[in-house]
Amino acid sequence: MKATAGGRTAGKHRLAFVITEDWWLWQHWIGLAKAARDAGYSVTIVTRVGAHGERIRECGFPLLNVDFAWGRLSLRANLRTLFLLKTVYRRIRPHLVHHFAMQPIILGSAAAALSGRPAVVNTIAGLGYVMASCAFPPVRAAAGARPGAAVLAHDRSESR
Repeated sequence: MKATAGGRTAGKHRLAFVITEDWWLWQHWIGLAKAARDAGYSVTIVTRVGAHGERIRECGFPLLNVDFAWGRLSLRANLRTLFLLKTVYRRIRPHLVHHFAMQPIILGSAAAALSGRPAVVNTIAGLGYVMASCAFPPVRAAAGARPGAAVLAHDRSESR
């Protein structure tokens, strides 16, 4: 593959994984990132870099730090994150953006739309019975409202 300006690789499909915490990626999704890389994708991880950042880098993934606002509803912080994600998407120019968790889904999907990224996958995980049952159709409808894909992951052990 030929390198281009900004470190991108010519001729390779680019995928961005956007996830709130590096430990969550390491614990639950590193296998998916490795599988995408092994299938020929150039995978960039966009997350809050913490204790697992070095492990992720050792796997050969570029790692970009984005601090998602935890435990507070701050319009200012969310707008800052939205525009940071928009800048990241324009810089790395992914063909596909995969968001994990609610903040990346909401802010990242808006940033992807603003930056002209054509394909978005949103994965909602860890909501247990609420997502597995018909008890919460509004979230299902909202997750699939934009053209693209919605992945509703459910670990059956959470509903026991």
